Amino acid sequence: MISTKKKGKSRLTPYGIQLREKQKARFYYGITEKQMSNYFNRASRSLGNSGEIFMQLLETRLDNVVYRLGWASSHQKARQLVNHGHIIVDGKKVTIPSYRVKAGQSIGVRQASQPGKMFQEVMPVLEKVQVPGWIHSEKKSLEGKVVGMPTLTEVNPLYDVRLITEYYSR
Repeated sequence: MISTKKKGKSRLTPYGIQLREKQKARFYYGITEKQMSNYFNRASRSLGNSGEIFMQLLETRLDNVVYRLGWASSHQKARQLVNHGHIIVDGKKVTIPSYRVKAGQSIGVRQASQPGKMFQEVMPVLEKVQVPGWIHSEKKSLEGKVVGMPTLTEVNPLYDVRLITEYYSR
């Protein structure tokens, strides 16, 4: 008996498209499904646009801020810098990558870590890094400050926030 089914790529359902966008965001930030779900639940309970608040929660993670400042070439390396205790927030060492940085907080590299090989390799590249408008950066002293909350237009995410919102709103 010959099969009459078509072989090859099948069309994605709307659910499949939403799932793909959610996975894209999840892998971009390097977080688990449980963390992603918790971020969306927190955003949906907040007042305002839940999609934008969701994106803000993801963007203000400490590991992401370290990545945005250009101190690491990937989210994974930024997570490692935080885990290993190289990053300070308001003068205190923070080793939790998911730590939520708030507007007005300053981020820096510990004095003992600055002479290290990883930060010396980053220094020449920092001049070319485009830091988003919601973060102020002192590139010479490896310090930064969150001056506001990110907006969708400033971040211009690689994923569609609307589709992720639809996915979790099921």
